[in-house]
Amino acid sequence: MMKTTTLQGPYVFISYPRFEEVFVKRLAQDLAARDLQVWRDETNIAPGSPDWEAAIRDAICNAYAVVLIASPKVTKSLYIKGELSLAKRYRPNCIYPIWIGGTEWTDCVPIDFINTQYIDMRGEKYTSEFNTLVYILRKAIEQSSLNTDAPKASIPESPVAGPGSQLSVLHLIRQPAFGYSIRAFQIFLDDQKVGVIHNKESCTLEVQAGHHSIFLRIDWVTTPPLTFDIAPGENVTFLCQAQLMSQYIKLWRQ
Repeated sequence: MMKTTTLQGPYVFISYPRFEEVFVKRLAQDLAARDLQVWRDETNIAPGSPDWEAAIRDAICNAYAVVLIASPKVTKSLYIKGELSLAKRYRPNCIYPIWIGGTEWTDCVPIDFINTQYIDMRGEKYTSEFNTLVYILRKAIEQSSLNTDAPKASIPESPVAGPGSQLSVLHLIRQPAFGYSIRAFQIFLDDQKVGVIHNKESCTLEVQAGHHSIFLRIDWVTTPPLTFDIAPGENVTFLCQAQLMSQYIKLWRQ
């Protein structure tokens, strides 16, 4: 018997082909472990519901984000195309494709999503890129304009180091610029991707005291790595910005 649940608070809607059920179950469990609720038809529509289509429409309308599971099976699914049409209507700026299978991105999404930025979670990339997805979804919750009386999922406050604290904190501020204005920079700390940063945004990362390196990347463009030392309880700030009239990005320490 299929187990169904009713969600309380913000949730992300997952649009996926039935053939990817195993991956979606794993993803839903991992997101739940990070206190991120997931809505999918398999677990959130009760058997015998008189109008499952209306339930899906309502779920997409009230979700703070929609995650598209991209694989070669997607292009053959009329239901996914319908869900994406609704997502573009209700959540046009909060659709996040994740690529889980196939060798060519263009063969794994509908035509109107070919140029959309995506998270590559194929194979061994799952573990590192899952953290990127979590970061993006938490930012989506913060920016959500949902008006609901249901309790919101708690968002951890950004850590701030202070005197006597063993916590070290890295702040990254992206200054406004026209170049890449709608694209996110990927953040790499000690050669590991730890998140993304969008235009006019800032982010805060908790780090171990010691010697580190940081660089940013978007497509084929990468900033030169900057090395720095950070003491226990210290706050370090870096700034970044797309360069006007060029395809380069700049990263420097404040």
